[in-house]
Amino acid sequence: MNEIVVTAQNELKIENELNSISVHWRDFKILMYPHKDSIQLLLPNEDMILCLDDHLLTLQSMGASKYAAKLLDQIKKWEKSLNTVAEVFDVWLLCQRKWMYLESIFLESDDIRLQLPEE
Repeated sequence: MNEIVVTAQNELKIENELNSISVHWRDFKILMYPHKDSIQLLLPNEDMILCLDDHLLTLQSMGASKYAAKLLDQIKKWEKSLNTVAEVFDVWLLCQRKWMYLESIFLESDDIRLQLPEE
């Protein structure tokens, strides 16, 4: 009987943590800021990165728990989704940095624009 109670308590703890992660990301807002002529840029967000890392570690430890068997599909789904968010965020910021660097070269430099009219 005691084993059933312990199992139920641990399953509830995992379920509550999954719900907490779900609520956090459902209400999360990605911050953008205006940049020249109606272009929006992604604001680098250290809090989001830390939270992503924290939630991914939490999900990994939940997935390794013997009490997570009933919720394993949901845990794996969240892991996959948050890993995708992290990858997209990293690539987006990298692309944005490169674009901002090249923007000044190609759009603001008349000399280069005249040398490369087709490009």
